[in-house]
Order: sequence, then structure tokens, then C-alpha cells
Amino acid sequence: MAWAPPDEIFVKAPKIVFICYKSDDPQFYKEPEDLFDVQKRKEGLSSDHGKKDKKTGEQSYFRCELCECDLMSVITLRTHSKGSQHVLKALDIELGTPL
Repeated sequence: MAWAPPDEIFVKAPKIVFICYKSDDPQFYKEPEDLFDVQKRKEGLSSDHGKKDKKTGEQSYFRCELCECDLMSVITLRTHSKGSQHVLKALDIELGTPL
């Protein structure tokens, strides 16, 4: 089940927020996914983001490249993406103006 419905929009341009992955295994690597592309698939976001898998030690989280911060759940992503500083920075990107 999706914690965020398929029609919820967090970013309106690419390269703002990524879904990243980490693990206790030093050999683990999974390519980050651009949240903009994930939103286009209209699948919603799982409540599992930010939770560590007890069997594999793997964990996904969100990385806001504009604000240089990690967000460990859909709830914190939602709150962050509505914050005034983030909105202003994202608007600059959407309008094509330099930061």
C-alpha cells in the first residue's frame, strides 16, 4: 500500500529529490532514483521508505539536493517539500533562474 497516493506531487522538476539506498553491507550499491521520474510512474510511495529491512540491512531514504538534507520517511519528505526555503529554491529551478 502506498503511503503517498499516486497523484501526490513532491517535485515539479528533475534532479531535486532522489530516492537513495544504503546498507550495512559495504559491497551494497543501488543507483539512486530521481523522485521526479518515480512520480511519473504514478505508483505512489510506500510507507517502507526510511525503514531498514531487518533481513538485508538495506534502507531507502530521500535526499533533497537543493537543501542538502536526508529525509527518512514520506512524512518528513512531505513536510520538507512544503517548507518555505525548499519551495523558494525549487521555484528557482522550475523557472530556470540560478540559485
